[in-house]
Amino acid sequence: MKRFVYAVLSSLLLYSILWVLDQFFQTTTALLLLNVDFIYSNLPFVLELSLHVLVGIVVYYVLSSFYRYITLYQISFIICLVVFAGLYFQLTHLAVTDVLTLSINGYIIWLIGHFFYLMVVHLLIRSG
Repeated sequence: MKRFVYAVLSSLLLYSILWVLDQFFQTTTALLLLNVDFIYSNLPFVLELSLHVLVGIVVYYVLSSFYRYITLYQISFIICLVVFAGLYFQLTHLAVTDVLTLSINGYIIWLIGHFFYLMVVHLLIRSG
């Protein structure tokens, strides 16, 4: 149960960090994080957020299941970093919403948010 709560909270933290950084730097990374309009358009915010949390739960459980195998955990962690870095470009390209455009500021914020997310996930997994 504790792992589930940690997974949900870390996913919500990522969204919150991106939302706050978007307010400061006038980017749209939080919107991009939740956007699935290339699959289904006009989904309610709560459903989009729920899909994001579901993905976060999967990432958390995969990483936590590999934690006792240090080499596998490290490789999985690096793969997550690379995938998250590449998703910015893929999701921006797939987006139907016109407001989602590529920008260096957006990419940097995306990277900062996801790096911070993975650090939090690591600390939560390590704490047990």
